[in-house]
Amino acid sequence: DAAGTAYSMNILSLFFATWYVEEMGGTEFAYGVAVSAAMLLSAITMPYLGARIGDRRAAGRYAGVLIGTFFVVTTTAGLGLFRPSMATALVLFAVGLYAYQFACVFYNALLPSIATSSRTGGASGAGTAFGYAGSIAAMIAVQPFLSSDPSRFTRADAFAPTAILTLVLAIPFAIFLRGRGAERPEAPARP
Repeated sequence: DAAGTAYSMNILSLFFATWYVEEMGGTEFAYGVAVSAAMLLSAITMPYLGARIGDRRAAGRYAGVLIGTFFVVTTTAGLGLFRPSMATALVLFAVGLYAYQFACVFYNALLPSIATSSRTGGASGAGTAFGYAGSIAAMIAVQPFLSSDPSRFTRADAFAPTAILTLVLAIPFAIFLRGRGAERPEAPARP
């Protein structure tokens, strides 16, 4: 959760839209089209993916999170390292947003392989707490990269550090959930 919310906070909430419209001279309409395209593609494909996830073992869900995270990290890094044209920036953003939604579907479907049904509330709550920690870490981590000099300030300076932070925060997931099997068996009921 920390990796996803780091991306969500810095790219979706704080920096991309303002950078695209105010600094690049893009329009809110074009930004809205990019968001809408990613959401429309999500609306079309995610129900199918969600249904397919139910037919797969947790290893497939784990791989789905890693694939989505890979595209989130690479598209965000691309925005920061290459400073693309406005059109390319919107495509990278839309692909990253779709990949984020993609990873979320697989991530959420992993909960039964992490905790028994009697412990899913606690596991979900811990994930939410790590998510908030990721948001806070993301906002703090990019501050050294943002110039306080108004003539040099650009929100794009937050993109590459956000990609790196997202990758770093995803490492515990990749290490500790690797090889998780299917849903955990339920513990016997206590008398």
